[in-house]
Amino acid sequence: MSKRGSMLIALLISLVVVLIVAGGIYFWIHKSTPQPSSGEPPVRAMTVSATTSVEVSSPGTSTAIYTQYTDKDFGFSFWYPSAWTVQTQAPDASDSYQGGTVKKMIIVQIPPTSANEQSANSQIKIDEYYSADMTITFPGDDCPTVTCFNFQFPTRLYFDPSLRTWMIGYPEGQATSKGDTIPAGYTTPANVSDNTMGGLHIINGVVPYDSTGVIPLSAHNFLVISVPLSYDSIGMDAVVKTIMATDPAVATPVSPSEQSSTVQAEAAFYTSGI
Repeated sequence: MSKRGSMLIALLISLVVVLIVAGGIYFWIHKSTPQPSSGEPPVRAMTVSATTSVEVSSPGTSTAIYTQYTDKDFGFSFWYPSAWTVQTQAPDASDSYQGGTVKKMIIVQIPPTSANEQSANSQIKIDEYYSADMTITFPGDDCPTVTCFNFQFPTRLYFDPSLRTWMIGYPEGQATSKGDTIPAGYTTPANVSDNTMGGLHIINGVVPYDSTGVIPLSAHNFLVISVPLSYDSIGMDAVVKTIMATDPAVATPVSPSEQSSTVQAEAAFYTSGI
Protein backbone atom coordinates (compact mmCIF):
# COMPACT_ATOMS: atom_id res chain seq x y z
CA MET A 1 0.00 0.00 0.00
CA SER A 2 1.30 3.45 -0.90
CA LYS A 3 2.21 6.03 1.70
CA ARG A 4 -0.64 8.24 0.45
CA GLY A 5 -3.15 5.40 0.87
CA SER A 6 -1.98 4.72 4.43
CA MET A 7 -2.40 8.37 5.34
CA LEU A 8 -5.95 8.39 3.91
CA ILE A 9 -6.96 5.33 5.93
CA ALA A 10 -5.47 6.85 9.10
CA LEU A 11 -7.38 10.06 8.44
CA LEU A 12 -10.68 8.19 8.02
CA ILE A 13 -10.13 6.24 11.24
CA SER A 14 -9.38 9.46 13.13
CA LEU A 15 -12.56 11.06 11.75
CA VAL A 16 -14.70 8.10 12.88
CA VAL A 17 -13.18 8.24 16.37
CA VAL A 18 -13.87 11.98 16.62
CA LEU A 19 -17.51 11.49 15.57
CA ILE A 20 -18.02 8.73 18.14
CA VAL A 21 -16.51 10.81 20.94
CA ALA A 22 -18.52 13.90 19.96
CA GLY A 23 -21.73 11.89 19.86
CA GLY A 24 -21.09 10.44 23.28
CA ILE A 25 -20.44 13.88 24.77
CA TYR A 26 -23.66 15.26 23.21
CA PHE A 27 -25.73 12.33 24.54
CA TRP A 28 -24.28 12.75 28.05
CA ILE A 29 -24.98 16.49 28.11
CA HIS A 30 -28.51 16.09 26.71
CA LYS A 31 -29.36 13.40 29.23
CA SER A 32 -27.94 15.31 32.20
CA THR A 33 -29.55 18.66 31.45
CA PRO A 34 -33.06 19.18 32.91
CA GLN A 35 -35.63 19.57 30.16
CA PRO A 36 -37.88 22.64 30.11
CA SER A 37 -41.36 22.04 31.51
CA SER A 38 -44.60 22.83 29.72
CA GLY A 39 -45.30 25.60 32.20
CA GLU A 40 -48.06 23.63 33.95
CA PRO A 41 -47.57 22.27 37.49
CA PRO A 42 -47.47 18.48 37.72
CA VAL A 43 -50.91 17.01 38.30
CA ARG A 44 -51.42 13.89 40.39
CA ALA A 45 -53.80 11.45 38.77
CA MET A 46 -56.87 10.83 40.89
CA THR A 47 -57.02 7.26 42.12
CA VAL A 48 -60.20 5.31 42.76
CA SER A 49 -60.59 4.71 46.46
CA ALA A 50 -63.54 4.91 48.82
CA THR A 51 -61.37 6.82 51.30
CA THR A 52 -59.54 9.20 48.96
CA SER A 53 -59.56 12.84 50.11
CA VAL A 54 -57.77 15.82 48.61
CA GLU A 55 -57.41 19.52 49.32
CA VAL A 56 -58.85 21.59 46.49
CA SER A 57 -58.60 25.33 46.01
CA SER A 58 -59.51 27.60 43.13
CA PRO A 59 -59.06 31.33 42.47
CA GLY A 60 -61.25 33.39 44.77
CA THR A 61 -62.23 30.44 46.98
CA SER A 62 -60.90 28.94 50.18
CA THR A 63 -59.26 25.54 50.29
CA ALA A 64 -61.72 22.71 50.83
CA ILE A 65 -61.38 19.00 51.43
CA TYR A 66 -63.02 16.75 48.85
CA THR A 67 -63.71 13.04 49.20
CA GLN A 68 -64.17 10.47 46.47
CA TYR A 69 -67.08 8.10 46.94
CA THR A 70 -66.61 4.81 45.11
CA ASP A 71 -68.94 1.88 44.53
CA LYS A 72 -66.75 -0.79 42.98
CA ASP A 73 -69.62 -3.27 42.77
CA PHE A 74 -71.73 -1.02 40.52
CA GLY A 75 -68.69 0.54 38.91
CA PHE A 76 -68.57 4.31 39.47
CA SER A 77 -67.19 7.09 41.64
CA PHE A 78 -67.72 10.80 42.26
CA TRP A 79 -66.18 13.64 44.27
CA TYR A 80 -68.03 15.68 46.91
CA PRO A 81 -67.13 18.16 49.67
CA SER A 82 -66.02 16.21 52.73
CA ALA A 83 -68.26 18.31 54.98
CA TRP A 84 -71.30 16.84 53.25
CA THR A 85 -72.88 13.52 54.18
CA VAL A 86 -73.37 10.56 51.86
CA GLN A 87 -75.75 7.79 52.86
CA THR A 88 -76.84 4.59 51.18
CA GLN A 89 -80.40 3.36 51.61
CA ALA A 90 -82.65 0.59 50.48
CA PRO A 91 -84.49 1.35 47.22
CA ASP A 92 -87.41 3.77 47.53
CA ALA A 93 -90.75 2.17 46.69
CA SER A 94 -91.74 5.35 44.84
CA ASP A 95 -88.96 4.76 42.31
CA SER A 96 -91.07 2.39 40.23
CA TYR A 97 -88.95 2.38 37.10
CA GLN A 98 -90.04 -0.30 34.66
CA GLY A 99 -87.76 -2.72 32.88
CA GLY A 100 -85.27 -3.37 35.66
CA THR A 101 -84.41 -3.14 39.35
CA VAL A 102 -83.07 -0.41 41.62
CA LYS A 103 -80.19 -2.01 43.50
CA LYS A 104 -79.31 0.84 45.85
CA MET A 105 -80.15 4.47 46.57
CA ILE A 106 -77.46 7.01 47.46
CA ILE A 107 -78.34 10.32 49.10
CA VAL A 108 -75.82 13.18 48.98
CA GLN A 109 -77.03 15.74 51.52
CA ILE A 110 -76.12 19.35 50.69
CA PRO A 111 -75.85 21.78 53.63
CA PRO A 112 -78.02 24.91 53.26
CA THR A 113 -74.91 27.04 53.76
CA SER A 114 -73.68 26.16 50.27
CA ALA A 115 -73.88 29.19 48.01
CA ASN A 116 -75.90 27.40 45.35
CA GLU A 117 -78.21 25.50 47.68
CA GLN A 118 -80.64 27.54 49.76
CA SER A 119 -83.01 24.76 50.78
CA ALA A 120 -82.37 22.87 54.00
CA ASN A 121 -83.57 19.74 52.21
CA SER A 122 -81.35 20.07 49.15
CA GLN A 123 -79.91 16.76 48.12
CA ILE A 124 -78.67 14.75 45.19
CA LYS A 125 -80.30 11.34 44.85
CA ILE A 126 -78.59 8.59 42.87
CA ASP A 127 -80.39 5.33 42.12
CA GLU A 128 -78.30 2.38 40.97
CA TYR A 129 -80.53 0.73 38.38
CA TYR A 130 -79.93 -2.56 36.56
CA SER A 131 -81.77 -3.79 33.46
CA ALA A 132 -81.10 -7.04 31.63
CA ASP A 133 -83.07 -5.62 28.67
CA MET A 134 -80.95 -2.46 28.30
CA THR A 135 -83.95 -0.22 29.00
CA ILE A 136 -85.53 1.95 31.67
CA THR A 137 -89.07 3.33 31.52
CA PHE A 138 -90.29 6.17 33.69
CA PRO A 139 -94.03 5.67 34.37
CA GLY A 140 -96.55 8.40 33.64
CA ASP A 141 -98.93 10.26 35.93
CA ASP A 142 -102.69 9.97 36.06
CA CYS A 143 -104.29 12.35 33.58
CA PRO A 144 -107.47 11.88 31.49
CA THR A 145 -106.27 13.69 28.33
CA VAL A 146 -103.08 14.40 26.47
CA THR A 147 -103.56 18.14 26.99
CA CYS A 148 -102.67 18.06 30.69
CA PHE A 149 -99.98 20.67 31.34
CA ASN A 150 -96.76 19.38 32.90
CA PHE A 151 -98.19 15.88 32.73
CA GLN A 152 -95.72 13.04 32.52
CA PHE A 153 -96.52 10.27 30.07
CA PRO A 154 -94.30 7.18 30.14
CA THR A 155 -90.88 7.73 28.60
CA ARG A 156 -88.41 5.00 27.78
CA LEU A 157 -84.63 5.18 27.50
CA TYR A 158 -83.01 2.24 25.76
CA PHE A 159 -79.92 1.23 23.84
CA ASP A 160 -80.44 0.31 20.18
CA PRO A 161 -77.72 -2.22 19.21
CA SER A 162 -78.41 -1.81 15.49
CA LEU A 163 -77.91 1.96 15.65
CA ARG A 164 -75.39 1.72 18.48
CA THR A 165 -76.97 4.70 20.19
CA TRP A 166 -79.20 5.59 23.12
CA MET A 167 -82.82 6.30 22.18
CA ILE A 168 -85.77 7.94 23.93
CA GLY A 169 -89.23 6.56 23.16
CA TYR A 170 -92.73 7.79 23.97
CA PRO A 171 -95.01 4.71 24.05
CA GLU A 172 -98.13 6.82 24.69
CA GLY A 173 -97.00 10.11 23.21
CA GLN A 174 -96.19 13.22 25.21
CA ALA A 175 -97.52 16.70 25.86
CA THR A 176 -94.97 19.48 25.43
CA SER A 177 -94.63 22.82 27.16
CA LYS A 178 -95.67 24.52 23.90
CA GLY A 179 -99.08 22.88 24.02
CA ASP A 180 -98.54 20.48 21.13
CA THR A 181 -98.16 16.71 21.39
CA ILE A 182 -95.67 14.00 20.50
CA PRO A 183 -97.40 11.05 18.80
CA ALA A 184 -97.53 7.65 20.49
CA GLY A 185 -94.65 5.38 19.53
CA TYR A 186 -92.36 8.24 18.57
CA THR A 187 -88.63 7.63 19.13
CA THR A 188 -85.64 9.93 18.85
CA PRO A 189 -81.90 9.64 19.56
CA ALA A 190 -81.02 10.80 23.06
CA ASN A 191 -78.91 13.92 23.38
CA VAL A 192 -75.49 12.67 24.50
CA SER A 193 -73.56 15.89 23.92
CA ASP A 194 -73.01 16.49 27.65
CA ASN A 195 -70.51 14.24 29.43
CA THR A 196 -68.92 13.83 32.84
CA MET A 197 -65.17 14.15 33.33
CA GLY A 198 -65.15 10.34 33.08
CA GLY A 199 -66.51 10.51 29.53
CA LEU A 200 -69.93 9.18 30.58
CA HIS A 201 -73.03 10.49 28.81
CA ILE A 202 -75.36 12.75 30.81
CA ILE A 203 -78.82 12.17 29.32
CA ASN A 204 -81.49 14.71 30.17
CA GLY A 205 -85.01 14.99 28.83
CA VAL A 206 -86.02 11.46 29.80
CA VAL A 207 -88.34 12.91 32.43
CA PRO A 208 -89.84 16.19 31.11
CA TYR A 209 -90.47 18.99 33.61
CA ASP A 210 -88.21 17.34 36.17
CA SER A 211 -84.56 17.74 37.20
CA THR A 212 -83.89 14.04 36.72
CA GLY A 213 -81.46 12.50 34.28
CA VAL A 214 -79.67 9.26 33.51
CA ILE A 215 -75.99 8.34 33.19
CA PRO A 216 -75.49 4.92 31.56
CA LEU A 217 -72.50 3.03 32.95
CA SER A 218 -73.07 0.23 30.46
CA ALA A 219 -75.94 -1.14 28.40
CA HIS A 220 -77.34 -2.67 31.61
CA ASN A 221 -76.23 -0.44 34.50
CA PHE A 222 -77.72 3.06 34.85
CA LEU A 223 -77.42 5.88 37.34
CA VAL A 224 -80.76 7.69 37.73
CA ILE A 225 -79.92 11.06 39.24
CA SER A 226 -82.21 13.71 40.70
CA VAL A 227 -80.74 17.11 41.56
CA PRO A 228 -82.30 20.22 43.20
CA LEU A 229 -85.22 21.60 41.21
CA SER A 230 -83.39 24.86 40.52
CA TYR A 231 -81.45 23.07 37.77
CA ASP A 232 -82.76 22.48 34.26
CA SER A 233 -80.21 19.73 33.71
CA ILE A 234 -78.40 17.31 35.98
CA GLY A 235 -75.28 18.33 34.06
CA MET A 236 -75.53 21.73 35.77
CA ASP A 237 -74.65 20.07 39.07
CA ALA A 238 -70.93 20.08 39.85
CA VAL A 239 -70.99 16.72 41.67
CA VAL A 240 -72.56 15.01 38.65
CA LYS A 241 -69.74 16.29 36.45
CA THR A 242 -67.17 14.37 38.52
CA ILE A 243 -68.73 10.92 38.00
CA MET A 244 -66.38 8.34 36.51
CA ALA A 245 -66.56 4.63 35.75
CA THR A 246 -64.19 2.44 37.77
CA ASP A 247 -63.63 0.28 34.69
CA PRO A 248 -61.40 2.26 32.29
CA ALA A 249 -62.81 0.31 29.35
CA VAL A 250 -66.29 1.81 29.84
CA ALA A 251 -65.46 5.34 28.67
CA THR A 252 -62.48 7.57 28.00
CA PRO A 253 -62.02 10.15 30.77
CA VAL A 254 -60.55 13.56 30.27
CA SER A 255 -56.89 14.11 31.12
CA PRO A 256 -55.75 14.19 34.77
CA SER A 257 -55.26 17.97 34.53
CA GLU A 258 -58.84 18.39 33.25
CA GLN A 259 -60.10 16.14 36.04
CA SER A 260 -58.32 18.36 38.54
CA SER A 261 -59.89 21.42 36.92
CA THR A 262 -63.35 19.84 37.15
CA VAL A 263 -63.00 19.24 40.89
CA GLN A 264 -61.65 22.78 41.31
CA ALA A 265 -64.71 24.06 39.44
CA GLU A 266 -66.85 22.05 41.84
CA ALA A 267 -65.17 23.81 44.77
CA ALA A 268 -65.87 27.21 43.19
CA PHE A 269 -69.45 26.23 42.34
CA TYR A 270 -70.40 25.45 45.93
CA THR A 271 -68.53 28.32 47.59
CA SER A 272 -69.00 31.35 45.36
CA GLY A 273 -72.42 30.93 43.72
CA ILE A 274 -73.34 30.84 40.04
